[in-house]
Amino acid sequence: MQVSWHPYPNEPTNAPYAIYDGNTLLTTVLIDQTKSASGSSYGGVSFQTLATVNITSATLRVVLSNSGNGVWVVADAMRVAPV
Repeated sequence: MQVSWHPYPNEPTNAPYAIYDGNTLLTTVLIDQTKSASGSSYGGVSFQTLATVNITSATLRVVLSNSGNGVWVVADAMRVAPV
């Protein structure tokens, strides 16, 4: 799964993305949102890979919480593709 955001200096350097399989937390990934997403491009937008996970419950849930160290936490876009 990949995410994208518009970087600004007042966004967190540790935006926490929690990835769940149903109600089971698989991992939490910290992203520096003061920098641009680095990775593949889709529709002219750069996306950064959070993780590759296996989902067995048929429910993928990604939660971006506001507990980072910046003023704003931003969720612009997310891409999910089957492997």
